[in-house]
Amino acid sequence: MSEARVINLTAVLECVTGLRIGGSEGPLAVGSIDNPIIRDPVTREPYIPGSSLKGKMRSCLERAYNKINGDRPCGCGEPDCPICVLFGPHFNTRHRLGPTRLLFRDAFYTAEQRERARKLMQEMGQEPVEVKTENIINRVTNQAQHPRQMERVIPGTEFEVNISLIVLRGEDENWFLRILAEGLKWLEDTYLGSSGSRGYGKIRFKDVRLDGKPWDRIV
Repeated sequence: MSEARVINLTAVLECVTGLRIGGSEGPLAVGSIDNPIIRDPVTREPYIPGSSLKGKMRSCLERAYNKINGDRPCGCGEPDCPICVLFGPHFNTRHRLGPTRLLFRDAFYTAEQRERARKLMQEMGQEPVEVKTENIINRVTNQAQHPRQMERVIPGTEFEVNISLIVLRGEDENWFLRILAEGLKWLEDTYLGSSGSRGYGKIRFKDVRLDGKPWDRIV
Protein backbone atom coordinates (compact mmCIF):
# COMPACT_ATOMS: atom_id res chain seq x y z
CA MET A 1 0.00 0.00 0.00
CA SER A 2 1.45 3.36 -1.04
CA GLU A 3 -0.75 5.92 0.73
CA ALA A 4 -2.55 6.24 4.04
CA ARG A 5 -6.28 5.70 3.96
CA VAL A 6 -9.37 5.15 6.10
CA ILE A 7 -11.46 1.98 5.76
CA ASN A 8 -15.05 2.25 6.97
CA LEU A 9 -16.74 -0.82 8.43
CA THR A 10 -20.51 -0.80 8.78
CA ALA A 11 -22.73 -3.53 10.19
CA VAL A 12 -26.08 -4.18 11.79
CA LEU A 13 -25.79 -5.30 15.41
CA GLU A 14 -28.75 -7.47 16.39
CA CYS A 15 -29.56 -8.21 20.02
CA VAL A 16 -30.08 -11.97 20.33
CA THR A 17 -30.89 -11.67 24.03
CA GLY A 18 -31.75 -8.64 26.13
CA LEU A 19 -28.97 -6.03 26.11
CA ARG A 20 -28.16 -3.88 29.10
CA ILE A 21 -25.73 -0.96 29.07
CA GLY A 22 -26.36 1.09 32.16
CA GLY A 23 -27.14 4.79 32.11
CA SER A 24 -27.46 7.59 34.65
CA GLU A 25 -30.17 7.03 37.20
CA GLY A 26 -30.85 10.70 37.84
CA PRO A 27 -33.34 11.73 40.51
CA LEU A 28 -35.54 8.82 41.58
CA ALA A 29 -39.27 9.29 41.25
CA VAL A 30 -42.23 7.14 42.22
CA GLY A 31 -42.41 4.25 39.76
CA SER A 32 -38.97 4.88 38.26
CA ILE A 33 -36.52 2.08 37.43
CA ASP A 34 -33.57 1.59 39.76
CA ASN A 35 -31.21 0.50 36.97
CA PRO A 36 -32.06 2.26 33.68
CA ILE A 37 -30.25 1.77 30.39
CA ILE A 38 -28.31 4.50 28.60
CA ARG A 39 -30.37 6.66 26.25
CA ASP A 40 -29.83 9.50 23.83
CA PRO A 41 -30.53 12.67 25.84
CA VAL A 42 -32.55 14.22 23.00
CA THR A 43 -34.49 11.36 21.36
CA ARG A 44 -34.57 9.15 24.49
CA GLU A 45 -33.82 6.15 22.28
CA PRO A 46 -31.46 3.47 23.63
CA TYR A 47 -28.05 3.40 21.98
CA ILE A 48 -24.70 1.62 22.30
CA PRO A 49 -21.76 3.90 23.18
CA GLY A 50 -18.68 3.48 21.02
CA SER A 51 -16.72 3.17 24.25
CA SER A 52 -18.68 0.02 25.16
CA LEU A 53 -17.87 -1.62 21.83
CA LYS A 54 -14.22 -0.58 21.94
CA GLY A 55 -13.67 -1.51 25.58
CA LYS A 56 -15.19 -4.98 25.32
CA MET A 57 -13.44 -5.81 22.05
CA ARG A 58 -10.13 -4.59 23.46
CA SER A 59 -10.42 -6.64 26.66
CA CYS A 60 -11.31 -9.77 24.68
CA LEU A 61 -8.36 -9.36 22.32
CA GLU A 62 -5.99 -8.64 25.19
CA ARG A 63 -6.80 -12.09 26.56
CA ALA A 64 -6.62 -13.69 23.13
CA TYR A 65 -3.13 -12.24 22.55
CA ASN A 66 -1.96 -12.66 26.16
CA LYS A 67 -1.61 -8.91 26.64
CA ILE A 68 -2.94 -8.85 30.19
CA ASN A 69 -1.51 -5.99 32.28
CA GLY A 70 -2.91 -6.71 35.72
CA ASP A 71 -6.14 -4.76 36.10
CA ARG A 72 -5.20 -2.24 33.40
CA PRO A 73 -5.37 -2.30 29.60
CA CYS A 74 -2.14 -3.03 27.75
CA GLY A 75 0.17 -0.03 27.43
CA CYS A 76 3.41 -1.63 26.24
CA GLY A 77 3.60 0.63 23.18
CA GLU A 78 5.50 -1.97 21.14
CA PRO A 79 5.13 -1.63 17.35
CA ASP A 80 4.20 -5.32 16.98
CA CYS A 81 1.50 -5.21 19.68
CA PRO A 82 -1.88 -5.41 17.93
CA ILE A 83 -3.66 -4.02 20.99
CA CYS A 84 -1.58 -0.87 21.38
CA VAL A 85 -1.42 -0.17 17.64
CA LEU A 86 -5.15 -0.60 16.99
CA PHE A 87 -6.66 0.61 20.28
CA GLY A 88 -3.93 2.88 21.64
CA PRO A 89 -1.36 2.23 24.42
CA HIS A 90 -3.08 2.80 27.73
CA PHE A 91 -1.50 5.63 29.78
CA ASN A 92 1.66 5.50 27.68
CA THR A 93 2.44 9.00 26.41
CA ARG A 94 5.98 8.18 25.24
CA HIS A 95 5.08 5.76 22.48
CA ARG A 96 5.78 6.31 18.78
CA LEU A 97 2.89 4.38 17.31
CA GLY A 98 1.04 7.32 15.84
CA PRO A 99 -2.74 7.73 16.06
CA THR A 100 -5.12 5.10 17.37
CA ARG A 101 -6.10 3.07 14.31
CA LEU A 102 -9.63 1.98 15.32
CA LEU A 103 -12.35 4.59 15.82
CA PHE A 104 -15.68 3.41 17.24
CA ARG A 105 -18.81 5.52 16.76
CA ASP A 106 -21.90 5.37 18.95
CA ALA A 107 -24.40 2.87 17.54
CA PHE A 108 -27.97 4.13 17.14
CA TYR A 109 -31.14 2.48 15.86
CA THR A 110 -31.15 1.46 12.21
CA ALA A 111 -33.78 3.21 10.11
CA GLU A 112 -35.83 0.01 10.06
CA GLN A 113 -35.58 -0.38 13.84
CA ARG A 114 -36.65 3.22 14.38
CA GLU A 115 -39.76 2.57 12.28
CA ARG A 116 -40.51 -0.65 14.19
CA ALA A 117 -40.15 1.23 17.46
CA ARG A 118 -42.50 3.95 16.22
CA LYS A 119 -45.15 1.38 15.25
CA LEU A 120 -44.77 -0.46 18.55
CA MET A 121 -45.32 2.75 20.48
CA GLN A 122 -48.27 3.68 18.29
CA GLU A 123 -49.98 0.28 18.45
CA MET A 124 -48.97 -1.02 21.90
CA GLY A 125 -47.98 2.10 23.77
CA GLN A 126 -44.51 0.78 24.57
CA GLU A 127 -40.96 0.90 23.25
CA PRO A 128 -38.60 -2.05 22.53
CA VAL A 129 -37.40 -2.06 26.13
CA GLU A 130 -38.29 -4.39 28.98
CA VAL A 131 -37.96 -4.31 32.75
CA LYS A 132 -36.56 -7.55 34.14
CA THR A 133 -36.91 -8.28 37.84
CA GLU A 134 -34.08 -10.24 39.45
CA ASN A 135 -33.63 -11.68 42.93
CA ILE A 136 -31.01 -13.23 45.16
CA ILE A 137 -32.01 -16.69 46.43
CA ASN A 138 -31.39 -17.43 50.11
CA ARG A 139 -29.53 -20.77 50.14
CA VAL A 140 -31.04 -21.77 53.50
CA THR A 141 -34.70 -20.79 53.11
CA ASN A 142 -34.79 -20.97 49.29
CA GLN A 143 -36.68 -17.67 49.28
CA ALA A 144 -36.14 -14.78 46.90
CA GLN A 145 -34.55 -11.72 48.49
CA HIS A 146 -33.54 -8.21 47.47
CA PRO A 147 -35.59 -7.90 44.26
CA ARG A 148 -34.23 -5.38 41.79
CA GLN A 149 -35.48 -4.13 38.44
CA MET A 150 -33.12 -4.10 35.45
CA GLU A 151 -34.01 -2.24 32.28
CA ARG A 152 -32.74 -3.73 29.02
CA VAL A 153 -33.27 -3.59 25.26
CA ILE A 154 -35.38 -6.50 24.03
CA PRO A 155 -34.12 -9.27 21.70
CA GLY A 156 -34.37 -8.48 18.00
CA THR A 157 -33.50 -4.80 18.40
CA GLU A 158 -30.99 -3.61 15.79
CA PHE A 159 -28.33 -0.91 15.90
CA GLU A 160 -26.13 0.54 13.16
CA VAL A 161 -22.42 0.00 13.87
CA ASN A 162 -19.74 2.18 12.31
CA ILE A 163 -16.02 1.55 12.86
CA SER A 164 -13.22 3.36 11.01
CA LEU A 165 -9.79 1.78 10.51
CA ILE A 166 -6.86 4.10 9.80
CA VAL A 167 -4.10 2.45 7.77
CA LEU A 168 -0.90 4.48 7.45
CA ARG A 169 1.58 4.26 4.61
CA GLY A 170 3.48 0.98 4.60
CA GLU A 171 1.24 -0.78 7.14
CA ASP A 172 -0.26 -4.24 6.68
CA GLU A 173 -3.94 -3.62 6.03
CA ASN A 174 -4.78 -7.34 6.01
CA TRP A 175 -3.21 -7.82 9.46
CA PHE A 176 -5.37 -5.05 10.89
CA LEU A 177 -8.52 -6.46 9.27
CA ARG A 178 -7.82 -9.97 10.54
CA ILE A 179 -7.56 -8.70 14.12
CA LEU A 180 -10.71 -6.63 13.70
CA ALA A 181 -12.54 -9.71 12.42
CA GLU A 182 -11.34 -11.64 15.47
CA GLY A 183 -12.64 -8.86 17.69
CA LEU A 184 -16.10 -8.98 16.13
CA LYS A 185 -16.21 -12.75 16.59
CA TRP A 186 -15.17 -12.43 20.24
CA LEU A 187 -18.06 -10.03 20.82
CA GLU A 188 -20.47 -12.50 19.23
CA ASP A 189 -19.07 -15.45 21.19
CA THR A 190 -19.10 -13.68 24.56
CA TYR A 191 -21.44 -10.76 25.31
CA LEU A 192 -21.80 -7.00 25.24
CA GLY A 193 -22.82 -4.83 28.16
CA SER A 194 -23.45 -6.20 31.65
CA SER A 195 -24.72 -9.45 33.17
CA GLY A 196 -23.48 -11.68 30.37
CA SER A 197 -23.14 -14.65 32.70
CA ARG A 198 -26.89 -14.37 33.37
CA GLY A 199 -27.90 -14.45 29.72
CA TYR A 200 -27.75 -10.77 28.82
CA GLY A 201 -25.90 -9.24 25.91
CA LYS A 202 -25.62 -11.96 23.27
CA ILE A 203 -25.33 -10.23 19.90
CA ARG A 204 -24.59 -10.95 16.26
CA PHE A 205 -23.37 -8.80 13.40
CA LYS A 206 -25.25 -8.81 10.09
CA ASP A 207 -24.61 -7.20 6.72
CA VAL A 208 -20.96 -6.46 7.56
CA ARG A 209 -19.40 -4.23 4.90
CA LEU A 210 -16.05 -2.58 4.19
CA ASP A 211 -16.41 0.68 2.30
CA GLY A 212 -19.86 -0.42 1.26
CA LYS A 213 -18.84 -3.86 -0.06
CA PRO A 214 -19.82 -7.13 1.68
CA TRP A 215 -17.06 -8.51 3.94
CA ASP A 216 -16.72 -12.25 4.50
CA ARG A 217 -14.86 -11.79 7.83
CA ILE A 218 -12.70 -14.90 7.35
CA VAL A 219 -10.54 -15.24 10.48
